[in-house]
Order: sequence, then structure tokens, then C-alpha cells
Amino acid sequence: MEKRKFKFFIAGPLKFESTRFYLDRIEEIARKNGFQTWSPYRDAGILSGEDLKNPQKIKEVLEKDIIAFDECNGAIFLLDGEHIGTIFELGYAYYIARNKRKDFLLIGVFSNIRGKEALDSMVKFCFEEKGVIVNSLSELENFLIKFKKTIDDCEAEIKEVNERREKFNLPLKVIENEFKGRDYQVELYTDELTAICPFTGLPDYYKLRLIYVPNEKLIELKSFKLYLVQFKDLKITHEAIGNRIFEDLLDLLKPKSLKIELEANVRGGIKTIIKREYKKED
Repeated sequence: MEKRKFKFFIAGPLKFESTRFYLDRIEEIARKNGFQTWSPYRDAGILSGEDLKNPQKIKEVLEKDIIAFDECNGAIFLLDGEHIGTIFELGYAYYIARNKRKDFLLIGVFSNIRGKEALDSMVKFCFEEKGVIVNSLSELENFLIKFKKTIDDCEAEIKEVNERREKFNLPLKVIENEFKGRDYQVELYTDELTAICPFTGLPDYYKLRLIYVPNEKLIELKSFKLYLVQFKDLKITHEAIGNRIFEDLLDLLKPKSLKIELEANVRGGIKTIIKREYKKED
């Protein structure tokens, strides 16, 4: 599985040498911890303070900013100093995080390097709702280290699930129904179905009862047993395993009716029973 390339937009005032130094350090920290970055200072071609006085240059930079935001997964803002371009970038990033991509992460770095006593309340609101504010470069690095670990853990979990899904490939088989012109019930029962709880990692034990009125096909029992055995190493909820078995059988058999009852082992004093039923309309 290809790893997700998490990319941060690096934003902040560029008028002062001190803030440009901090932006370079922010980008360096992000890259050191495995994140990609995009910077108006570097990637949009702002080379000097004079560029910030050129209306055409500013327009070009803002257009590149908008394109870059679509390619990024989050934004890191240096909140020291005041600059209209940074305000635009923050407003656009907040719009993305609130309305377009709920997982878009906003990080504010407020170092107070220019002696400003407090952040504007509207700026604080953006980060309190959709992100986090850190007060130093070391705090930023600690946050990014933890955030990267969270991403890596999620990717590992997704990889594990995908690998198990790939192994879940023993097909269900059918045989012909020799009495397809007649209505009769087939009832199957097992108390040997097991799976893994996705929250605790502990095994779940199930009693499965299946009742169907066949149409043209019957389920072949050996393949059904092997199909059920595959669940033993799969992390899956009670509801998901019940619905998955039901839908797999419904799709395979196309029966006149199908009913499933899945009874899970008691957890925390709670018994869970999943029931689902289908009846073909006449």
C-alpha cells in the first residue's frame, strides 16, 4: 500500500527577517519529521520584501496559494506579526477545514517574537475549532512527532485490514436445487463462528442460524464452513459480520427468502443479537 503523503502549507508574514527565519525553521521541522511542505516564500516565488509591494506579484502568489491548498492536507501558520496575505491564507484554510475537507488540519505557531501580547480573538477561534496553537518551535516539533505516529498507526491498521481482506478469498460454492419448483426451508446452524473484536483485539464467539427458501441454488456446505473459518482472524464488529454474511449469501443464492440470526457472546453484561430478513416479492 502506498503511504499517504501528508503535505503542509507553510504560511506567515514575510516582511521581517525574524519571521522569515521562523518560517524556515517551521518548514525544516515539518520536513525532518516526514511531512512534505509548500511555501509561498519558496514555491510561489516571493524573493524579497519588494515583491510584496507589487500588486501583480501579489495576485500571482494568491492564485498559486489557492492551487497549493488543494494539494495540501493541512497548514502551519506563524501567527507573529501582521500581514494581509497571511490573513487571506488563514481565512481560506479555515473555509476548507470547515466546509470542504473536515480532516484539513490547522496548526498555529505563536512565538511572540515581536512582543505581541495576545492573539486576535477571531484568529484564536479558527484554531480552537479546527486545529491547535503551539507556543514554540519545540512544542510544534513534539506535536508533529505525535501526529506522525498517529498517521503511521492508522496506515499500519489499514494495511493489516487490507492484507486480511486479500486473504479472505475462499469462494462460496453452490449446487443445483433439484426441487426448485417447490417451496421448502433449509436451516443451517453453527456455534463455531469466531472473529476478532476491532476494539479490544480479543476473540468474539458467535452462534449463527440461517434459514432460507431456495430458488435455483443451494449452498454447498463444505465451502460454507471454510468461508466462515476465514472470519477467525478478521477484525470486524458484530453488526458488520452479520450483514456481510447475509449479503454474501443473498447475492450468491438469490433465494426466495433469507433470514439470518447472529448471537454474539456476552460482553460487559450485554448480549448482542443481529437479525436480518429478506423475502422476494411475488
